[in-house]
Amino acid sequence: MTARGIILAAKGGPVVALRRYWRIYVTACQGASNTAIAEAEFHSVIGGVNICSGGAPSASTTTGIAVAARALDNDITTYWFSNGNVPQWWQYDFGPGRAADVVELTLSCAAAAPRNPTAFSLDWSDDGITWNTRKSFTTPANWTGGQTRVFS
Repeated sequence: MTARGIILAAKGGPVVALRRYWRIYVTACQGASNTAIAEAEFHSVIGGVNICSGGAPSASTTTGIAVAARALDNDITTYWFSNGNVPQWWQYDFGPGRAADVVELTLSCAAAAPRNPTAFSLDWSDDGITWNTRKSFTTPANWTGGQTRVFS
C-alpha cells in the first residue's frame, strides 16, 4: 500500500483505490417492483469477514421500520425494504478518513418479504454523488427467502 491508499493487485491485475462509499444498486427483483435485503456484507478479500463496521448505512427509500440499518443487524428476520419501484439502492459509507476495497459481497434475502435482487451492481464512489460500477450481477431464479448468496 502506498501513502495514497492505493493497493496493487497481484500479477497483472488492476490498480485498485480504496473507496469511502459502496452501494448495491438494484435494477430488478423477484416477486414485486420493490426490493428487500435481510443482511449485507462487504468483504475486502475473497472469503473474508464483513468490513461494515463504524460507518453508516443508508438507502434510496425505506418502508416503515425496515430501514437501511436492518441489513446490518445480524438478524435474518429483519430487513431493509424499499418503498417504491426499482431501481433502488442500499449503500454503506465507511466514514471520513476511512475507505475500503470491496471484492466480495454476501447477501441474504428476507424470508418474510422474498423480494431479493435479481439484477444489481456493486458500485463505488469517492463523494457519494458520482458512482462507478465495480461489477454487475444476476441471481439464480431459485434464490428464495432466507437464503444467503456470495457474489465476487
